[in-house]
Amino acid sequence: MPSFIPVSILFAALLPIFFRNRLPHKIAAWQAMSAGAFLVLLFGFISPNDAFASIDWGTMLFLYSTFVLASILQESGYLQHLGYKFMGRFFHHPFLVLLAFVFCAGAASAFLLNDTVAIIGVPLCIHLAKRSSVPVPPLLVALSLAVTVGGIPSPIGSPHNYIIVTHGGMLSPFADFAKYLFVPTV
Repeated sequence: MPSFIPVSILFAALLPIFFRNRLPHKIAAWQAMSAGAFLVLLFGFISPNDAFASIDWGTMLFLYSTFVLASILQESGYLQHLGYKFMGRFFHHPFLVLLAFVFCAGAASAFLLNDTVAIIGVPLCIHLAKRSSVPVPPLLVALSLAVTVGGIPSPIGSPHNYIIVTHGGMLSPFADFAKYLFVPTV
């Protein structure tokens, strides 16, 4: 089978995600990726058995659990409470709001998974923008930076760190990550 087909399938799955705000019909990321997975199976690039066997159920359960926890924190209003508690005194100083937000989001990413913090951080950015003099876009950029960097020095800070730890046989993952990655991250 020609090698351009898998690359074409990849682009066919990614393009609707990249341009979803400009398409007449909104396509969710999961819909585009599911269509791509279906096409890969349809063209026989991977068998259904191999596809199913390649799923890391431990990682899936870990990701699912962190997203459930994030949903609970968000729906309860506790995140807005924490945001106000930690940053309420800085609302009249935009730079301090951004600095405190980056620090808090980065620290949370080391313990809660950076994807989870990114998801729960967007509504928090909007809430903080309403309460402070900082516009939403700089808060969102700060969130992106903080969750990316904050997840580096922790074995549970990002999905790929978790996969490395679970498959790498590290005896003391928190200590190893802190030893080698804390200083360069800070």
